[in-house]
Amino acid sequence: PAPAPAPVSTAPTGLAPPAGSHAGRGPLGSASSGPVSSPSTPSLAPAASVFDPPMPPQGAAAAAALAACRSEAMAIEARTTVESDQQARRAADEAITRLMQRIDAIDTQGIPELRTQRRELIQHLHALSDSLRVA
Repeated sequence: PAPAPAPVSTAPTGLAPPAGSHAGRGPLGSASSGPVSSPSTPSLAPAASVFDPPMPPQGAAAAAALAACRSEAMAIEARTTVESDQQARRAADEAITRLMQRIDAIDTQGIPELRTQRRELIQHLHALSDSLRVA
């Protein structure tokens, strides 16, 4: 003889399945492999999506930020060689100071090449700033 099925309790437990789902089934009505969770239950880890972009290689964001700062530094330098009045030099010096603050905030993640690029860019901007103050 086959064993008798386990008795099912019909006593209220205070836990009801989420609205719009069926007991033992996910929100779309498909069979679920685990317990049904309510929408208010926080997930421990975000689900990976096929639409998420791949993680960039280490230091890619820092390299891109340094390249943008380098092009901005060249633009400031080009403007200041043409403009020589006091107000233009002061505006260029303020732009250089803001740019150095942005460069200082770039996390090079300890990558020697990026640290060298950042150091050289800061040294160049210091020299440019000093030349503006002398003129």
